[in-house]
Amino acid sequence: MNMTGNTILITGAGSGIGLALAEEFVALDNQVIVAARSPEKRDAAERRGLETIVADMSDSASIQALATRVIQEFERSSGRRSPRETGAPASLCGRARA
Repeated sequence: MNMTGNTILITGAGSGIGLALAEEFVALDNQVIVAARSPEKRDAAERRGLETIVADMSDSASIQALATRVIQEFERSSGRRSPRETGAPASLCGRARA
């Protein structure tokens, strides 16, 4: 599995293990977007140099808007890759269920 040069969206990464993972993925030369509802958690992530985006993971419309925005705004210059192309496990390559 290629762990560098990816665009990674992490929800719940405003603190704790999510924030630590975000920092590690950045250290591996990935573009990381931290999605958080709380302004305080977004601020904390931004202070660490992470890109942030507003998202409420309890609201399906917010989730859809988040996915659309990330695909449109955070595409790597080398082009998007499907989960299969990145070597992601097959369980992550199927369609998301509502």
